Amino acid sequence: MAIDLKKIQHATQKGEQTGKREGINLAFLNKEISFSKTRLNDKKRVKFYNQLGVLTGSGIDLGSALQIVVEDEKAEKTKAIYQKIFDQVLRGKSFSEAVESSGEFSRYEFYSIKVGEESGRLQEILTELHNYYELKVQQRRQISGALSYPMIVLFVAIAIVYFMLRVVIPMFSGIFNRFGGEMPALTRKVLTISNWFSDNIFFLLIFIVGLILLLIYLKRYTWYQDYSSRLIMRIPFVGKLISKLVHARFCHSLSLLTLSQVPLIEALSMVKEMIRFYPMQVAITNIQESIRQGKSIYTGMKDQKFLDRSMVSLTKIGEEVNQIGPLYMKLYKQYTEEIKHMTSVLGNLLEPILILFVGIVVMIILISMYLPLFQMSGVVG
Repeated sequence: MAIDLKKIQHATQKGEQTGKREGINLAFLNKEISFSKTRLNDKKRVKFYNQLGVLTGSGIDLGSALQIVVEDEKAEKTKAIYQKIFDQVLRGKSFSEAVESSGEFSRYEFYSIKVGEESGRLQEILTELHNYYELKVQQRRQISGALSYPMIVLFVAIAIVYFMLRVVIPMFSGIFNRFGGEMPALTRKVLTISNWFSDNIFFLLIFIVGLILLLIYLKRYTWYQDYSSRLIMRIPFVGKLISKLVHARFCHSLSLLTLSQVPLIEALSMVKEMIRFYPMQVAITNIQESIRQGKSIYTGMKDQKFLDRSMVSLTKIGEEVNQIGPLYMKLYKQYTEEIKHMTSVLGNLLEPILILFVGIVVMIILISMYLPLFQMSGVVG
């Protein structure tokens, strides 16, 4: 059992890349696959599926591959999950059944693995599940990279304003009080804000924490999901970016499920579970109802205002030539490129806006503090 996993991974990496170039359309890209609390984050899933895919692709049977994964895992909680799956496979359960009973994987993953077992393509499914999670992690890093600098600027801005309101302004206020005289209106206003901030900082923090907890609680209600999604979609640029993200997930998920010959109603149900965005969930529900009435997917889509018109139009063509799966895969790639561009633009826009905001706030505070000094120097002169 002394197998060097890293060497096997390196040796099969080129083969995996070749498989992708040959058109294995099994990549699983969807932002949220599991919505229950899980001890398996995306990075752990990348490693899990990569190890199993590499090992089974190297001719090792599934049981031995699972044993290697268990032995290689260092985190005790994660190791316990893998051990449970391994034990159930040894007792005669299928891998998909063991994965489902662990409670750590979604229906999407379970169904995909089951299809892989039944079709003899388990190694391909495992490899593409790895590719999905790896791409998901990379996309998250790209978004984080694009927004990291603006967030740092925002944090520094808050720290600067806090310091000036709590330290600098009270110090100047003491100087003004000693000299007496009438202070300019701008200075009085800034001092009023500073005093209010100092007196109510504790209550302000409680209010912010309470508001966050309230919003988390309200997420369970349909009316709140509807209202908040409508509000988000009205935000310039951000609403369009979120719409692209949701459409990309829809296209990719439905493409993979239809290519795996999952019944359309069942596929739409699984997609609805994975996309937790209210307008899309409503659209999918209406599409399902239309299909149950014997209508086409295009007929169900065309009356849904949230759906992208170009996607709806191409759906009609895909149905006519029986190529929904491949067509949606192409749409997904198109949406992904647009998302990358929009994310980059968003990061580039936020940087100068936040810097300008910080500059204006600091400038107002400094002017308000120095105006009385200039006024006093003029009187002395």
